[in-house]
Amino acid sequence: MQNLESHVAFLVKFTSSEYVSSFVDDGLLFMNSIEYFRNIENEDSVLRGDANEGLAARYSGENIVLKIGGEEINALTGNLSIRFNHDQETNIFCMSAITAKDVADAGGELKLSNDFKKFGDKAIMIHGVDIPEFLERIMNHIKSNDDISSHPDHKFIAKKVDYIPYQSHQGKIGVYKKFDEYAWQYEWRLAIKQQVTDGAYSGFKIGPINDLCQVVDTDSIINETIGIKELI
Repeated sequence: MQNLESHVAFLVKFTSSEYVSSFVDDGLLFMNSIEYFRNIENEDSVLRGDANEGLAARYSGENIVLKIGGEEINALTGNLSIRFNHDQETNIFCMSAITAKDVADAGGELKLSNDFKKFGDKAIMIHGVDIPEFLERIMNHIKSNDDISSHPDHKFIAKKVDYIPYQSHQGKIGVYKKFDEYAWQYEWRLAIKQQVTDGAYSGFKIGPINDLCQVVDTDSIINETIGIKELI
């Protein structure tokens, strides 16, 4: 049987009408910094902002021993969160990725959260058959641009986010993992390193992708059920 997790049925970018042309006609993958997502404030705490964005690892203080001058200190309490300074150079581009497994796990019928409407009134879709070409254009841009590079901690240029339990997770996290309160977003992300700017990076343009995209109203996706007719 085909690997359902790896089979992405479609990628979708929920955005406002004013940003559709820059993505579809120019191929602009506008990339905010990790710090932006960490500091943004929302009325809805699990929309865009994420105070834990970019955590390298989190450990329970009970499982950590510090050594100072040869003396061990093991009376730590709470959780110990670790961040790396070089993550200030990390920028990310986010879409949502719906796989066959997502639909299967939902019992064969999946409805996306109404919260996606808060991202914008338009949904830009890239169907599974066109995703390899989309990734190829992304990789070609990285290879031809000396100002940016793929994230050094990972062997891939982009992937679907792995969601981990907020209460119990201990260990490494990294840029491609988020806590499970964000699982409704089905996030797929591209992470790069760049030193051109300290904030948002607007130089990632892969050229027109209107041959790969379909633009629809957000409501048309949110109001419909995503189903599977046959699994091969």
